Amino acid sequence: MPIQFVPGSERCDDSSRGVTFEGADGERRISFIVSREALSDAYGDVRTKGDSIMTFRAHRSQIEAVASKKYVAQSFVGLVIVTSEDFSKR
Repeated sequence: MPIQFVPGSERCDDSSRGVTFEGADGERRISFIVSREALSDAYGDVRTKGDSIMTFRAHRSQIEAVASKKYVAQSFVGLVIVTSEDFSKR
């Protein structure tokens, strides 16, 4: 079953300036975070929390595809952390 991502669930993580977002695999809730570094490496300079959210929203479908692939490949339970390395595997 494909992951169903929750629209509007994106939030800036204050400690990392990355973006958290939510999805579901059937009844199982999954939390994701894409690091600020991954956003910068994949899409250009991201300096502020606002930049992180704007970049996430502009590239949401691509980010969700990378996050979904990581979740499925590694059968995560709980938090899935999307890093720059994950984008290089697209």
